[in-house]
Amino acid sequence: MALASRLALVSLLVQVAACSGPGTAPATAPSVAAWKSHCAILAAEYARQVAEGRHIAAELVAHASLQAPKPGPRTFVSEKDFVAGLMQQGADKAKTTLVLARGGTGKSTLAAAIEAQTCEQLDTFRIDLMTDIAARGETFTPGQNRIAERISELLQLPNVGGPETALRTALAGKPCLVVLDSLDEVPVVRRPGIANEIDDFVTRALPGVRVVVLTRPPVFNSDYGLKTLGARFEIPQMSCAETDVAITRTIGEAKERENFIEFVHYYGIDRKVQSGGACYHPHLSTWRDLQVVQKLAQSFGYDKAASSLKDFESARSQVYTIFAAAQLERDLKAQAMAPAEALGVVDRMVAAHDPSKGQRNLAFTMQDCLTNIGPKALAPQPSCERLLQSSLFTKTAEGEWRFDNQSLGDLFLARWTSASLTTQDKVDCAAIEERSSLLESSEIAGFLVGQSAGQTCLAEVAVALCARAGYAQNVFEQLDQGLPAGPGRANLVTAAGLKLDNLRPDPCARALLDRLEAGAPKPAGVAPVPAAKEAPLPAKKRKTR
Repeated sequence: MALASRLALVSLLVQVAACSGPGTAPATAPSVAAWKSHCAILAAEYARQVAEGRHIAAELVAHASLQAPKPGPRTFVSEKDFVAGLMQQGADKAKTTLVLARGGTGKSTLAAAIEAQTCEQLDTFRIDLMTDIAARGETFTPGQNRIAERISELLQLPNVGGPETALRTALAGKPCLVVLDSLDEVPVVRRPGIANEIDDFVTRALPGVRVVVLTRPPVFNSDYGLKTLGARFEIPQMSCAETDVAITRTIGEAKERENFIEFVHYYGIDRKVQSGGACYHPHLSTWRDLQVVQKLAQSFGYDKAASSLKDFESARSQVYTIFAAAQLERDLKAQAMAPAEALGVVDRMVAAHDPSKGQRNLAFTMQDCLTNIGPKALAPQPSCERLLQSSLFTKTAEGEWRFDNQSLGDLFLARWTSASLTTQDKVDCAAIEERSSLLESSEIAGFLVGQSAGQTCLAEVAVALCARAGYAQNVFEQLDQGLPAGPGRANLVTAAGLKLDNLRPDPCARALLDRLEAGAPKPAGVAPVPAAKEAPLPAKKRKTR
């Protein structure tokens, strides 16, 4: 299937990606007259999900201080303990608790779980800061708290003395918890007013209330400007073990699960890395990752009983590009930037760093995005914010952004390399040698040969890899996994072999191409260069990373 056709799948994929966590989200709250019944329904549904094994409780990381998080051991808190802590009252308890989570990690699912677990024991209200609060007006007006107004409406309180007075009278000093979601979806220029609204709510409008705010990590200022913030947590990405459990639970049918596992293994989507003493899959570390990749596997039509992956015209770079686009479709929700535009912005950000000297670990700033988003962008600042908050990037302690994992970084470096080889539809394969430092010990070569310029220059890529690494197994695997998997693969390899005949003799490159074409064991007489062995992963530490 052509890349353009594959990109058309993104709209389908995002329908699945829109569900960001396990379990079933509750329906919109019913009429306020049935508020207690609404709570009972939520609690019963939550209990049912737990009993059936459909709810996978979140595990949060507690930040030791409100300063910027720094590398080091992390303290984990179970969902049960976190919710129990929110229900505690006292002057020493945080008025405002912030929960940070990247898209797809189950933030909204946690918000629903908090409401379901607490609403029968204390008055709990879940408010969407974008649709319920920001939509009410442009500015914060002292003395007219919109959060209090919204709760008064939910309870259908008589407007005697104003909504704040009516709410305080109705609650009569009883404990109250308010769950605030979607702060990151509020337009940037209006967030200071919303932060003031939250601070005003907990200090003046309803003293004694506790608030938990769930949002993506901030970009423009620390903690979204909340002055009453007393505690901060984050929902981390899933560990390898947690991903395995999630796959088993979300793909219940054994045959489909077997096909899914083989699909992700074939394209290297199941790659593992070690970080802070724990193992995780960079491309399968959130619920949205699993949902999108599952839909990708289905959309590629893979059925082990009827066919083989080798029948598909699908290069690894295409799979990853579609995966990134599908993630961006959801991450850029409500922004005036389509996934294809966002990918173009990232390409220009990479090009501006001129990685021709082999630099791989690129760091970006907000200004990099604003400079490269283009003069025609309708909303450059909020679009750049959401792009940097997306699953493509992660924020560093220095306040910069890097690609969330090296595979994504290598994909965009391969895209840059392919573009840099092309001038007015002419591909300059001689320039591969100048780019050869980028091809060493990385996935760039594999991604490059999945793109048109890299396929045109397959012979030169093989020569460059051999010059730097010899006939190593990992070199063969890069090219084998990176080339399209269908019948067209043989034509590409054959053309590269004919081209190699006109270049300088290179037994290593010839052996690589012969093996790619035939799929046979390594030809005799070619001494292999052993691939570097990866160090074994240390045992996972459960409570600290």
